[in-house]
Amino acid sequence: MSEANRKAKPSVNEVNIIKKDYGIVGSGVGMTNNVAEYSAAINAIEWLREQGLTGEKVTLLSDSQLLIFQLQKRYAVQSDRLRLLYDQLIENLKAFRKISFRWIPREQNYEADALSREAYQQTQNERRKERGEELVKDVVKIEDNLFKIKGKEYVINLYDNSCTCPDFVKRRRRCKHLWAVLFATEAKYEA
Repeated sequence: MSEANRKAKPSVNEVNIIKKDYGIVGSGVGMTNNVAEYSAAINAIEWLREQGLTGEKVTLLSDSQLLIFQLQKRYAVQSDRLRLLYDQLIENLKAFRKISFRWIPREQNYEADALSREAYQQTQNERRKERGEELVKDVVKIEDNLFKIKGKEYVINLYDNSCTCPDFVKRRRRCKHLWAVLFATEAKYEA
């Protein structure tokens, strides 16, 4: 690539970002990172259409080389699951006057990576909360702000919002045991 061409393409930091969003598009059987990438692209393009931006020059940036290269027709779409998403995306793209696609190496895509991690953490926290609700019946008070869960050796300390389980020790986020104690003590205070 020549220096002139390099300057003609703005860096990720020079691109006008008009919306940031994140979420979980699915889990379980059939869910892959490629399905998530296609779903994110579809959501972004649908949002642009809803905003009436089909007449604008749009560049779809992604750190998914597979997605971008398939949209540029450099790679074939071989997966049946991705074919459905690819066709849906192509149909949505027909509304746009001028659209281009650009692959951004993952290590240069800090903001998207941060949003992805935030969505993942949010989902993990929701799962811990759900598991905590299931453990409420097993909460045992040891003393003032100290609790344990029946059948577990972990100590949950409400004073400093901590637990001795590996999940909490490693991540320093509310674990299912801490959620269980919070739910149990909240229920007792409300009664």
